[in-house]
Amino acid sequence: MSRQLKMCLLLSVHAILYPQSALATPRAKVLGCQTLNNCSGHGKCHYALGECDCENGYGSSYDVELIGFLIPSRDCSNRVCSFGKAWADIPESTEKAHLKAECSNAGSCDRNTGICNCYPGFRGLACEYKNCPGGGNCSGHGKCASLLQMSRAPDALPLSTSGDYVGELSTKTWDQDRIFGCICDSTWPVGLGAGERQEPEWFSPDCSMSEF
Repeated sequence: MSRQLKMCLLLSVHAILYPQSALATPRAKVLGCQTLNNCSGHGKCHYALGECDCENGYGSSYDVELIGFLIPSRDCSNRVCSFGKAWADIPESTEKAHLKAECSNAGSCDRNTGICNCYPGFRGLACEYKNCPGGGNCSGHGKCASLLQMSRAPDALPLSTSGDYVGELSTKTWDQDRIFGCICDSTWPVGLGAGERQEPEWFSPDCSMSEF
């Protein structure tokens, strides 16, 4: 083994065992993660490869596998936002869709803070909820309810006695607790029972219109 090869091997081993001191030598500057801002304090450096293994939330292999996108930054400086079932995506089959996506595909991620900026009409850490109409409060003339709650409410339109919208979160009722609508106020009973009327006093999707 030549003297030059021995020196290279010694430098490599020294860089792995004592990275801070090794980085002080000109030959060892090619090793480590100095050019990657030492992983920005949010990852571990593979010194021999000069690559960062980022923490969860900063582009880890878990983030990449779960959210399904490329690492946002090689130096672990950019944040990954919260994720939820995608409002819109390409189905994998007739029974599998709405896979997890960053900001639920209903917002943009602020890479500095890791906070989702939801598109109008959506809310939540991962933009996983769809707001009620009427400014989110049914114009002050109704109560905001999820699809599941509306399916159980006797006065929710359209009036029905068909039962709950619940139980198949992986397929048909994936949005049972995510989409919200209005059950409009009324001074008379609303429903399909005897003595009940089939239209409320306040109506329209956002409860902004009145019978009077």
